[in-house]
Amino acid sequence: MRLLLAEDEAALSRALKTLLENEGYEVHIANDGIEALQLVEEHIYDIMILDIMMPRLDGISTLKKIREMQISTPAIFLTAKGEVEDRVSGLEVGADDYLCKPFAIKELMARLHALHRRNNQKGCIEKGNIRLDMEKEELICHNSIRLSSRECRLLSYLMTHQKEISIDELSKQLTCDHTRMRVYMSYLNNKLKSVGSSFIVERKDGYYKLKEG
Repeated sequence: MRLLLAEDEAALSRALKTLLENEGYEVHIANDGIEALQLVEEHIYDIMILDIMMPRLDGISTLKKIREMQISTPAIFLTAKGEVEDRVSGLEVGADDYLCKPFAIKELMARLHALHRRNNQKGCIEKGNIRLDMEKEELICHNSIRLSSRECRLLSYLMTHQKEISIDELSKQLTCDHTRMRVYMSYLNNKLKSVGSSFIVERKDGYYKLKEG
């Protein structure tokens, strides 16, 4: 599982990175909100851990911009500020949890596991005139069609990320090579067309994006 850790305290950032990697996480570090935004544009994350008090761009403003990009990755605010107003502000911009410093690493791990379980629960994703039923692996518009497990996972990534995603990133997420990924994209476009969707998977310079035509 890949995490984004945006924390400006270098010693804490290094310590958390080591602890999380020992638990099997892949951790990308951002030293401030601007770096966090750049990483979010380049990678797909399972969970984001954001400090509120960061230089250049604070955590709340960073998450607000991420949500404006239509990225729904779960987020935990990690901060020394424990006032009710700060917690409310964080939740209002789309945070999923809030952890005050100092904290026990066991508590952080428990919250990460809880968010991961919640994020992996089967459900439906909607975008424009299409709906993806994750449990039934079914694409629904004017009619419906079944998807393979990988097609379903791929479409869910495309539906929940507004930005363009590189074929390298998608291939890594779905554990397949570029040739197979292109085949899945072709299948998806055919199935989107067959249900009467207004969306297509657009490819440009090795990047893919779900675009309304």
